[in-house]
Amino acid sequence: MWGNSMENLSRCCVLLLMAFSHILGQDEPDGQRAVQCSSFMGNDTSFPNATIVTEDAMEEVDNDIQAFVNCTQPFGVILFSTPIINTLTTVLVDMPMTFGTVNGTDVVFNCPTSGSIFDIRSPGVTLSNMTFANCTSLDGAAPVHISNCTSFQPPVRLENVQFQSNANSNGTAGLDISLGCNAQLKNASFFNNSGLDGTAIDIKSGSLVSVTSSNFHLNVAASRGGAIQVINASLKIRMCNFTSNKGANGEGGAGGAIYIWVRHYEHVNSLKTALCISASSVLCMFNHYF
Repeated sequence: MWGNSMENLSRCCVLLLMAFSHILGQDEPDGQRAVQCSSFMGNDTSFPNATIVTEDAMEEVDNDIQAFVNCTQPFGVILFSTPIINTLTTVLVDMPMTFGTVNGTDVVFNCPTSGSIFDIRSPGVTLSNMTFANCTSLDGAAPVHISNCTSFQPPVRLENVQFQSNANSNGTAGLDISLGCNAQLKNASFFNNSGLDGTAIDIKSGSLVSVTSSNFHLNVAASRGGAIQVINASLKIRMCNFTSNKGANGEGGAGGAIYIWVRHYEHVNSLKTALCISASSVLCMFNHYF
């Protein structure tokens, strides 16, 4: 009987050792390598408690940025030190955190084969010093999508960001702001993008959005809002330039620069040029207040 007990105990120990080895091993059940989060942390003198994304770190996680997000606590910081990021899948951000760069220069994100680059489902997220370029979408997914928030919560902030040469045949080619979200943009640039509605920014019902010191140039919509579309939301525009944006030249086309169907809209010191073409108006802006 004692022998049977020892045999059973030995088997249990072997199973525990196998399980422990699996946790620390190189392969996860889905084929991904196990991640040691501590290896991404900055040192105490330069970037304390920040998650640092280097080229070596990207190789370690097989270019899966989600691994860095999963290693970061709420209100944490992720800093990129590599100039180009080739994203393979959409990055889900479901808690407040800040994304930026180590030296303050831009990091360029190349899009996954489908879906968004950033799917932000939390208030209090900041993206800074980023360029989203050459993204092509057929399923309506924008490079950056914001949802699951309310206008009373801390805003999602985009600072010093660029959206360039993106195309979306079924939606916006820039920033998609879903129902009831609070977003603030500063020093943003939207250049040479093409989309269906609201090519640069598409603002859904109940959202509260401000855009400051930003440029919209050569954006084209197949339907409405060459640069921005606003549907029953609040929009404030300050010190922005809208040049050579274009809405559709045909039935259903409106708002070469901005298509507005809102309860509240303000623009201060913003330029609009005659190069913004609208099928329904000789002006760059189509307003529908109610």
